[in-house]
Amino acid sequence: MSNDEKPDAIFCANDLMAMATMDVAKRQFDLEVPGDLSIIGFDDIQMVSWPTYSITTIHQPVKKMVNATIDILIDTVHEVSSQGIVRMYAGDLIDRGSARLVLDSE
Repeated sequence: MSNDEKPDAIFCANDLMAMATMDVAKRQFDLEVPGDLSIIGFDDIQMVSWPTYSITTIHQPVKKMVNATIDILIDTVHEVSSQGIVRMYAGDLIDRGSARLVLDSE
């Protein structure tokens, strides 16, 4: 953020990183979020919904993921397999206002 060309947006690997990014952007670089910089987190922990942060994030379907993990563990007890198992679940975008909405215009 100290370069002449600042990023438009930062997608953080988790919400705690998004909170730290927002703090640094505001306090050390005097940037407005989302005016100068959009920030998006990942996890949807409770703290990012606090008014101080109000960070847009991706909510993971944790209950589905835990249930799938339990099912896989139970299945491997009955049948040992050396093949990997892939299960994918869509997350939900929780828009709290820390990211600008950009619409493509044709």
